[in-house]
Amino acid sequence: MNPIYIALTGAVARDRQLDAVAHNLANVSTNGFKRERVAFESLLMGQDVEGVGETTVAPDMSDGPLVATGRTLDLALQGEGMVAVRGKGGERYVRGGSLVVNDKGELALSTGEVVVAETGRTLQVGVGNDGHLGFTRKGEVLVDGAPVGRIRLRSFTRPDLLVREGSGLFRAGPQAGPRPATPEVHGGVVEHSNSDPTRGLVEMIRLQRAYDSQVELMKQRDELTRTTVDQVGEVAR
Repeated sequence: MNPIYIALTGAVARDRQLDAVAHNLANVSTNGFKRERVAFESLLMGQDVEGVGETTVAPDMSDGPLVATGRTLDLALQGEGMVAVRGKGGERYVRGGSLVVNDKGELALSTGEVVVAETGRTLQVGVGNDGHLGFTRKGEVLVDGAPVGRIRLRSFTRPDLLVREGSGLFRAGPQAGPRPATPEVHGGVVEHSNSDPTRGLVEMIRLQRAYDSQVELMKQRDELTRTTVDQVGEVAR
């Protein structure tokens, strides 16, 4: 067992957790943001080498608080699930947001990705119908009260395999296990970040102390090794 190596891998683990907490705190005011969780486990590498290894980096998909905006095209989900959208890179997933109607009459994100219907097509709502749209709790899109399609909603058996991209988008390969989901869909509201700033600050202080302890342990062990080598050298003379 190498104490310096154990302390080093522990410090690396704490540093990675600190990065995640800092990222969470930076997105406290980002609508729909899902905080990041990092989990570790003890590893045994050979007979005499132990350490700490990273096991999962996954978004925490728990609900954030809903806040009413009064804007017809604001959309939020409660419960497990994400909205499927399509852009230049293919299908992506987002946790609701402030939608728009593009110049083709399609329901879309402000960043350009179009919302995907359960059929795989885009949701055609008509140019100029922004004020005539609504959503049912099951994800149907209504124009003047009449359904024009249902939003494709998906959850994942392996959310730890989701890859974050910009603007709240996630990429998911087949290994993530996308499957139909049934969250409650709410119009006229947005979902705030599920990152708690108070909890995040307390966690950051705790992790920083743990990191400092690991670094101090490495310094102490290194100094002890140096002292031992010097003493052995003196005896050899």
